[in-house]
Amino acid sequence: MQWNEFSKFPWSIPLGSVLKIPIRLHVTFFILWIAQTLGSIYYGTWYVILSLIVMGPLLLLTIVVHELGHCLAARSIGGTAESILLWPLGGLAYIGYNTTYSKAVWVAAAGPLTHIPMVAIWVALLFPAYHASTGSWHITLHQPPVDQSHFGHALIVWAILLNIGLFAFNILVPAYPLDGGRILAITLMAMGASMRMAAIATVAIATPVAVGLFVLGIVVFQMVTILVAVFILYSTFQLFMAIRHDKLSEHPLFASVSAGGAGPAAGVGGGAPAHTTRILPNWMYPGSQASKSGTAGGFGTPGYPGPSSGMVTGRQPGSAYYVGNAV
Repeated sequence: MQWNEFSKFPWSIPLGSVLKIPIRLHVTFFILWIAQTLGSIYYGTWYVILSLIVMGPLLLLTIVVHELGHCLAARSIGGTAESILLWPLGGLAYIGYNTTYSKAVWVAAAGPLTHIPMVAIWVALLFPAYHASTGSWHITLHQPPVDQSHFGHALIVWAILLNIGLFAFNILVPAYPLDGGRILAITLMAMGASMRMAAIATVAIATPVAVGLFVLGIVVFQMVTILVAVFILYSTFQLFMAIRHDKLSEHPLFASVSAGGAGPAAGVGGGAPAHTTRILPNWMYPGSQASKSGTAGGFGTPGYPGPSSGMVTGRQPGSAYYVGNAV
């Protein structure tokens, strides 16, 4: 997807580009940011300031790095990175590649792995901040009082916990469209499962996970957790519909891992235009115009034969999107 196409996303503003990858921010991010900030007023002025920083610029920077991990990994295996969209629940990286299953797993894991060096940087910054706050060099992740004298210490601790949480959530929760769900599906196919069986397993696992997250969000009254659960349920339902309508090879989860694509219709070998998944309310409904891949309806182009020889020879650039969520 080129910049002029990406700029057509409604209600989003350009933030520039990094490594020639255009980045945009959806305006609904500000709604959730303000709502979370208002929820922190009870704890005092410094807590509000801390919440504004952590859930605003710090979160956005962290998500951009996460999504850049996916983009650079895709480029490292010969794929392309088209764009990044930041929105209330994290980020979406639009990438495309044709490769082996193991390298596809690498692309999926590259986003969460960026949190490891980010944690290392924040831990290095924690030493002087912790010493200035407590007089000790024996650091812990205990949350200090959020006031003027401990503000830097508290900010760094929050940053560390944010990165640890995002790493664990994305890599350990096997629910599509999270990275863990994508890794699960690709791994199952690499082990010999059919696309349909991998999809069924993904739905069977993601559904109770999403329900559990929804209940947790209600119990602790965490709006972001509730919204992430709803998003997972929505995406899982779309995957279920793809199973039901036999459209799996055109679904974003499998579009870039469908092997054996042949002819111009598959977008392989210089045929149809590259498949591009759009982040719109109907981007995964069967029968909707949810892609630009040489066809007007359905998920995109007619499907591929199933996986063979362990090779991922799916669609050309833009066939996948990756999600980095903040909970």
